[in-house]
Amino acid sequence: MATANLAAGALNPFRCDYLNLTGRAFKFLTATNASKI
Repeated sequence: MATANLAAGALNPFRCDYLNLTGRAFKFLTATNASKI
């Protein structure tokens, strides 16, 4: 159980960064698409 918690804690920052980057990329794509219209 403790090892699973440690693994989740180690992966959590990476997951947050990944979600943040995908969110930024999505906003960037929608912004560029809106400017093209």
